[in-house]
Amino acid sequence: MVDVYSFSHVVDGILFFALMVLVGRGMPMATRFVLALSLATGWELFENSSFIIHHYRAETIPLGYFGDSILNSCSDIAMMALGFCFASRLRVWVCVAAVMGVELFCMLCFHDSLCWTIIRLVHPGGAIQVWRSAGHLLH
Repeated sequence: MVDVYSFSHVVDGILFFALMVLVGRGMPMATRFVLALSLATGWELFENSSFIIHHYRAETIPLGYFGDSILNSCSDIAMMALGFCFASRLRVWVCVAAVMGVELFCMLCFHDSLCWTIIRLVHPGGAIQVWRSAGHLLH
């Protein structure tokens, strides 16, 4: 239900909160939250599409990967909601520090993070992939 990528989904929630602050001015918090949930759900559907799964398998993860389970996708959305709620209650500097801390923790412990995932999706291969493969706990 929870995996090493759960940390990245908490970061997603913090970032979605920041996005909703920028684009959702004047909207009630509940509306912003529903929009963030919609974005997270949309990403989970896209992430588990054949297009993304084949891309991941070709460039970044083992061939045995066939997408997330429904339970894991629901957990990912819940982690995003946790990050969103966290960000809605704390000061900006605490949120920035949390994102930086989580990203650094994930890079050091799991050789992966939201930042690395985005870079690999846009520009697969390269030094990041070599470093990640050398110490990734999931391989």
